[in-house]
Amino acid sequence: MKAAVLHGKMDLRVEEVNKPTIGPEDVLVAVKAVGICGSDLHLYRGTWTIETPRIIGHEMTGEVVEVGEKVSGWRGVQGSQSSPWSAAGNATGAKRTP
Repeated sequence: MKAAVLHGKMDLRVEEVNKPTIGPEDVLVAVKAVGICGSDLHLYRGTWTIETPRIIGHEMTGEVVEVGEKVSGWRGVQGSQSSPWSAAGNATGAKRTP
């Protein structure tokens, strides 16, 4: 799969990365569209710093393609949108869409 990976100030690369392995309480979303947030710009410009390389971004929409064994309420392929993400990378605002 492809991802935008921040390698440092003003160094963002679209790269092939491994598909994430989900845990029992996770969902895997195939991203269909993204937005650019002000926090993404701060990270890209280096006014905020994080450990790199890192996949950045949190404003996205896509389809749920895999669910963990403890996940309920998500069946098969359904639409999803998410924003914001917590610092740990967990979706705190994920929503199902029709």
